[in-house]
Amino acid sequence: MAIAYANIAEVFIHKFLLHTLGKNKGSYWSFHFHDHHKRVTKSRGLDTTYENGDFYGKEIFVGMVLILSHAPLFYVSPIFVLALYVYMLLYYWAHTKSHMSVEWAKRWLPWHYDHHLGSEEANWGVLLPFADWIFGTRVRYYRTAKYYRDELKKRN
Repeated sequence: MAIAYANIAEVFIHKFLLHTLGKNKGSYWSFHFHDHHKRVTKSRGLDTTYENGDFYGKEIFVGMVLILSHAPLFYVSPIFVLALYVYMLLYYWAHTKSHMSVEWAKRWLPWHYDHHLGSEEANWGVLLPFADWIFGTRVRYYRTAKYYRDELKKRN
């Protein structure tokens, strides 16, 4: 249950906070859409912010807010809260790794690679694609005809 909850929350946060609100350059959330996406699109998957060891303070802040806001539930369901925290740690690890190693991302998180290089308006789940499958927002890009055309353009 915690995994489903976390994946749906991840999709909601990514889509509505980081993209819908984040498209407004004056928004607190604009760092994701205007900075992160710009770097990743330009470099075909890499984000040097992660490679340099510079982590987004705002990402960490959001993570801390999520951790603290769910802490009271620990007394009701410690297993749920611990599973949620493990999911969050795996999310941050996988997201960072995916932007430090594009080949790793293509193999283990192709839906996240697809989000950045295929359609920025789909594939909202980073760690898992389940909520995208449920909501019909999983759109393949990697290893499609469009992907191969884009790769040819990049080489020429």
